[in-house]
Amino acid sequence: MKTISIRCGNITPNSAEVDHDDVIFGWREVESILTNYAIKIDSYRTVYISLNASEVCDRLYWLKPENCEEFFRNLPFDMDNWETEHPFGANVHFSIEKNFDDEKWNEVKFVERVMEQLFLVLNVAVRGGCNFGSIQIGDSWKSLHCSNIESGWHYSSINSWPLIQPIPVAKSWYWFEKHSSLFFNLANTSITKASAVLLHLSYKGDIESTDVLQLSQVMENFYLNKGEPKARGLNRKIAVVLGHLPHANKGLIQDFYKLRSVIAHGDFPLFRPRYDETDLGFKEAEQHYWDISNEIDKGVAILIGTLQFLIENDASSMSFYESISVETNG
Repeated sequence: MKTISIRCGNITPNSAEVDHDDVIFGWREVESILTNYAIKIDSYRTVYISLNASEVCDRLYWLKPENCEEFFRNLPFDMDNWETEHPFGANVHFSIEKNFDDEKWNEVKFVERVMEQLFLVLNVAVRGGCNFGSIQIGDSWKSLHCSNIESGWHYSSINSWPLIQPIPVAKSWYWFEKHSSLFFNLANTSITKASAVLLHLSYKGDIESTDVLQLSQVMENFYLNKGEPKARGLNRKIAVVLGHLPHANKGLIQDFYKLRSVIAHGDFPLFRPRYDETDLGFKEAEQHYWDISNEIDKGVAILIGTLQFLIENDASSMSFYESISVETNG
């Protein structure tokens, strides 16, 4: 089998609230699944893959709050190599063997898709389950940040809604493989749309007003029939799946759709691209930024809760039926 090592930069969870032991256990689960694991490209071609994530698990262990002091005390680190040798980085090792010869087969793209699937599976199943501050895929560097997904988990924890909790990583992996293939290019189902939106948020790292529109598209695709009133329909149906909205804030969905409407009709201001500049002059845009941020966190929390519901029930979609009760006097 051919061994491919992927250098990952900052692999630490985004939030101090994340339990490193849960994340380590999640990686160990994935490592157990991906042991000479057959991934079918099509009916004729299969790739057998094994994962070695021991460096990731070791680094996550030493970056637990109680171990950090010793970690930094013994850290041999050259600041000149920060980009390629991040102190919180680790290597992920894949062993790959395929049953076919095809010069057109792109090994780098295959590994990239596996890394994306790992990212989705772990972050939906475990809070802060996977973070790639940078990944060296082939000759290029990319970043997959879990910050926006983790913010959805955080929204759930501080609002006590929707209920999101750790679920088995194995169940999450097999469900994603079944319903959100590694190889989809066009997201044309509710589940692949959810995968695409979460990856889109994670690759770019920052937030934009258009993220609210993409999240609403996925929510509507999961819950609504064509022509059904959006806010009212979601308010009724989401409560059935994710639990009743907190009594203190019954307008959670309406607030989301008010902002969506303002954005969709062109009334919301756009941010000038800053290209990693400092936040000079950000005060002027701060309130608009936090308006968007709060609704994106809410939308991501709803999305994670919905995916977890489907995973736990091994389902690909939901159907809602009306019932009528008739009372007679007699």
